[in-house]
Amino acid sequence: MKIVIAALNQILGAANFVIFSMPEGFKIKLIGEMPEINSFIKVNDIKWITDGSGNYVLSYENKGALMEISAVSSRKIKMIGEKINLSDHTIVTRFGEQKISVFNPKKEFRAALAIYCPITKRALKIELIGKYAMEFLENINEIICH
Repeated sequence: MKIVIAALNQILGAANFVIFSMPEGFKIKLIGEMPEINSFIKVNDIKWITDGSGNYVLSYENKGALMEISAVSSRKIKMIGEKINLSDHTIVTRFGEQKISVFNPKKEFRAALAIYCPITKRALKIELIGKYAMEFLENINEIICH
């Protein structure tokens, strides 16, 4: 099943951040403000966001995780972590607990991945936050970024 992470801009129109291939039953929902699209590139008539960000909730049955996604025109991945290969791209992954804020000592689990796409010349950072973040990250079978 394909999960399209996209955004809509009144001037630039609709564009994609990324497309995940995941098991049946996963859903994506926009939360908060509309995602930001500052620029995009067209590849095979599909717009891919090269500068923008958005917040979503990825859910499966009664489980959910907050998803923060950002795209920047860059030739480098600015994240340190374990490297894996998926969908012919090198992906850097990082996961662990992190304080919610300086004033809130509670910790939340975060699972992040960063991808550089040489076709669209952009770096994507996708961060899943919450109890099911790692489980959801492990269910991504394919990443389409161009």
